[in-house]
Amino acid sequence: MRQRGFTLLEIMVALLLFALGAVSLAKVIGGGARHVDELARRQFASLLAHNQMVLIQLEGRIANDSGTAIQGPFEFHWELNVNKTDTPQIVRLDLDVRDDPEDAPLASLSAFSGQGGL
Repeated sequence: MRQRGFTLLEIMVALLLFALGAVSLAKVIGGGARHVDELARRQFASLLAHNQMVLIQLEGRIANDSGTAIQGPFEFHWELNVNKTDTPQIVRLDLDVRDDPEDAPLASLSAFSGQGGL
């Protein structure tokens, strides 16, 4: 007598393999979504750093400063540190952008600016 179709054991093994594959795929997709959110957050932080640096230089606010700003759908905290260089008329501006003042920076930007009398 010829057997047609699959046995119950074969069907159970096939379903187990399919379930493992589906769970793995769901984890990959979920991880990708988290990475996209983190990348968007960092990109907006970088845009804020550039915008804030331009404002600081245009307004001539060459002093340590900090504040909050909204860029896209996110609110960030930024901090400007002014440091001396080997040339007295030039200072280094270091700007960090964070989600929270206690967190590590999402974006950092440095620039140099003259301190009058050049």
